[in-house]
Amino acid sequence: MVGASLLRAFYVVLEKYVLIEDGNWINMVIYPNLISGFMPFVFLLVGNWRKDIVRNFPPYLHRFKIFAVNEFLCFLGLACGVYGLSGLSPVVSTSIGATQPIFMLGLSYFILKHFGLPLKEKLTARIIMKKLYCFVLIILGVVLVVQ
Repeated sequence: MVGASLLRAFYVVLEKYVLIEDGNWINMVIYPNLISGFMPFVFLLVGNWRKDIVRNFPPYLHRFKIFAVNEFLCFLGLACGVYGLSGLSPVVSTSIGATQPIFMLGLSYFILKHFGLPLKEKLTARIIMKKLYCFVLIILGVVLVVQ
């Protein structure tokens, strides 16, 4: 966990340095999205995987709108994070990004109510209290860092 935290800190500071040197946050948004968008096409180069993908593609085709909206929201999330980093310090930007689980909870609730997709975890009062406790700690951490 410490190693992952150190790598994350190194990544954010390096990203901030690139933003300072380049001065153009658009490049930090467009190129990673293009690269990550074309990476899945590598799976089409493996023969057995390609046959399986083509055979199982029709059921996913009718849900393409949901997939497209999801990808657009991911792109906006990355763009907002990079734009925020361009004007903030890495510490403040990372701590604001730590509030992501709170928004994921709201999005999960929306998906559950709108699409009727079942959650894959059991929710009990104890688990919800643990999550609320963690959310309060996240919010307090962001408030402490921002002040």
